Amino acid sequence: MLLGSPFVLLAGTYTGCVGGSSIRVDQKRLKIIDNNGDGVWRVNVTNYCHCNAIGIHVHCGSFAPKIVDPAILFVLGYDDCLLNGGHHLSPLETISFEYEGIHPYPFAFRSAHFQC
Repeated sequence: MLLGSPFVLLAGTYTGCVGGSSIRVDQKRLKIIDNNGDGVWRVNVTNYCHCNAIGIHVHCGSFAPKIVDPAILFVLGYDDCLLNGGHHLSPLETISFEYEGIHPYPFAFRSAHFQC
């Protein structure tokens, strides 16, 4: 044990992870599927924390996942979607899903718990 250490660790409860900077949500269009501009979009959610991220929720508005596996993205209610069935994402792990639409849907990090 280091004397004078600025941190007191209580059974791994200090993580130093901050949701918005530790969980990143990115998306890009993979392809255009018709002349109306509809496309296939891929969303990647990555855990950049050095700890496991558990129960990751994303803002999802009124998203209606027609082709998204509910084990990957489950709509709990308006603007609240659960990723990966609530199971953890390890450090640097990414979970992805695809959907169709003209414009990218504004998915964003909402909340998660971190466990070291």
